[in-house]
Amino acid sequence: SHSCAPLGDLDRHFARTSPAVRATFDRVLAAVSRLGPVTVLPEKTRIAQAALRHLPAQGSVLIDAGSTTAKLVELFPGDRDVTVYTNTVPLAMSLLTRPRLTVFTLGGRLRNVTFAEVGDWTARALAEINVDVAFLGTNGISIERGLTTPDPAEAAVKRLMLGCATKRILLADHSKFGIVKGT
Repeated sequence: SHSCAPLGDLDRHFARTSPAVRATFDRVLAAVSRLGPVTVLPEKTRIAQAALRHLPAQGSVLIDAGSTTAKLVELFPGDRDVTVYTNTVPLAMSLLTRPRLTVFTLGGRLRNVTFAEVGDWTARALAEINVDVAFLGTNGISIERGLTTPDPAEAAVKRLMLGCATKRILLADHSKFGIVKGT
């Protein structure tokens, strides 16, 4: 049995804070339900392409663990001088093929399920950085619980990621909506 830990500022209360936010969330859920069967891989590619529109021409970004953020990394351009922080070693290694990027991992205990770095070392690194954009993943999105992930250590890191970014971009496919779960 997994516990579901809320993800900070966008926690279970996010949809109740503003009627406009709830209305937007409801429209997204309605649009997703109209899509019918969608293959997830092309959807993740479209989500990653849309997220890349928020990539600064220069500056710094933070990339969270996840399958859709992995697609973002696959498509990440190498045509600009950007500092990239990530809590995921495989994503960092993929980014090294682009010489104009400066790539940092956050350090910490490496989870064997998601390859995400978590714990006190990761928290200390996040306390020292400020980024223009954070690209975040989640295991589930629901009006009742907000964004959830099954691992409390990952949830703590995601809360800190929210706090060190000027702009926060959530990358989540249709299978995450209306879900409170751990995988």
